[in-house]
Amino acid sequence: MRWERRRRGAQDTELTTAEIFAARLEAARLGDRESVAWLYSEHVGMVRGYFRACLMQEFDDLTSDVFVGMIKSLDRFTGDERMFRSWLMSIAHRRRVDHLRRCRVRLVDTASDEAIERHLDAARGPGDLGWIADVRIVSGLATLTDEQREVVALRYVADMSLLEVAEATGRTVGSVKSLQNRAIGTLRRVVPDLRIAAAVR
Repeated sequence: MRWERRRRGAQDTELTTAEIFAARLEAARLGDRESVAWLYSEHVGMVRGYFRACLMQEFDDLTSDVFVGMIKSLDRFTGDERMFRSWLMSIAHRRRVDHLRRCRVRLVDTASDEAIERHLDAARGPGDLGWIADVRIVSGLATLTDEQREVVALRYVADMSLLEVAEATGRTVGSVKSLQNRAIGTLRRVVPDLRIAAAVR
């Protein structure tokens, strides 16, 4: 199936990114396996990076759980790609909270070289750890509160706006901004030369 082009009159015309996403989403809803796989490949790095930035030991299993949830709930989603990313990350947030409540998971000991290596294997494409893939930053993340880590992950790994993070986590925008500012302040004390692009959305 060719998703990149369509016929308009006698000419082939390039589909826009939004049109490609909408076509893939609709096909996935109808059970097209190729389109489900496309949604997975486009967003798995973002979801996996979120769990890694939150220092979740079972990040691969949690990532898989998110996409199982995506498939089960896909027929209830409406919106564009940006809205889909926020919706997917709200599933990730719920999986993380449920996992912590159920198992009382102990966060990784970032003083251990083995633990650091597990979280700092090479970033696998856009949306994985990105600038967070640095031993000093991972060590700094361990000094943050659980809530601060999650906000950093959603803002700087998933590239969500303040409003999107607030909606996904059930917090106010002011609370999200406060958590972000405290987290970045702590990270800058741990990593003095840290460069973080301003996130103003």
